[in-house]
Amino acid sequence: MPGLYLKKVSLAREIFKSVGIDAPRKKVYSVHQMNGFIKSINSGPIKIICSGTFITFDRQPVTITFASNLQLTLEFVEDKENSDKIYGKTETLGENKLKLTLFNMLSPLGGGSLAPVEIGEYENKKLLFSIRQFTLENSEQITVHYTFYQHE
Repeated sequence: MPGLYLKKVSLAREIFKSVGIDAPRKKVYSVHQMNGFIKSINSGPIKIICSGTFITFDRQPVTITFASNLQLTLEFVEDKENSDKIYGKTETLGENKLKLTLFNMLSPLGGGSLAPVEIGEYENKKLLFSIRQFTLENSEQITVHYTFYQHE
């Protein structure tokens, strides 16, 4: 697909230079180009659909939109009245929209789901979601590691 490939590393080279690192000289490929490299990843009967990491901006909610227009919104909230309790709440915001509000999970030591949580269906099979996150003390950014699974 045009526009999805990294043709040159000029931007990356500038970023590397700005922090004092020699820029790479070889062509850098995007994740889109590497998708054909790994055919599948399975953990027992569970297929790992995708996995990644992102850093939130200013503790704002994050919305993940799938190609099928399914949307998953994550919101991280501190509940000062129940600060000793870590919990989550789900809310359906429409036919294809789900919101997960995660309470008191922010800590430099991290937090997250103990096991994958079923959030819907993908290709007529269960769609599961797992999350781990942490934040630096006094930071407004949250680092989130996530994985989406499909039950075989």
